[in-house]
Amino acid sequence: MGGLFFIVAVAAGLVGTAYAQATTLTTSNAAVYAGGTTSVGPDGFTTVPYPPSCNAAMYGTANTYAVYDSYGGEEYLFQCGPASAGTTIASVPGLTWRDCFQQCDAQPMGCTSFSFNGGGNYGEAAAGGGTSTCNLKGVNPGGFTSYAALVQTRVAAVRRSYGE
Repeated sequence: MGGLFFIVAVAAGLVGTAYAQATTLTTSNAAVYAGGTTSVGPDGFTTVPYPPSCNAAMYGTANTYAVYDSYGGEEYLFQCGPASAGTTIASVPGLTWRDCFQQCDAQPMGCTSFSFNGGGNYGEAAAGGGTSTCNLKGVNPGGFTSYAALVQTRVAAVRRSYGE
């Protein structure tokens, strides 16, 4: 009986390990996602709860933020102002930059990152309505680019598992 308990305990531990690796969550990040607070983890990234947002203080700093996208079960790194590197594999409409997470998650061609262009300030909806563009990228490793031309209406995000 003791042997069977040991096998079940080891199997449960392996399943838990596989889940933690698949979501790339660290202990400090998991607490932030569950508690809805913001903190700086041991990796140096500022982890924020979903839904994330950008503001004037975040533009032009090249600071990288982390957020967990529960739709795709993926952690993303994002910056406010630059673009994401690589060739666009698909351009799809989005009202705000947060719409791009689901678009990237659902992309069958292997979306590794995205840039949201247009819209209102800080990646929000444009005044008067209308949609903007989620430029989905497939480069691996993903990264951020266009720091010389930071745009107040642009936000870029990279799936952490494909990040630089």
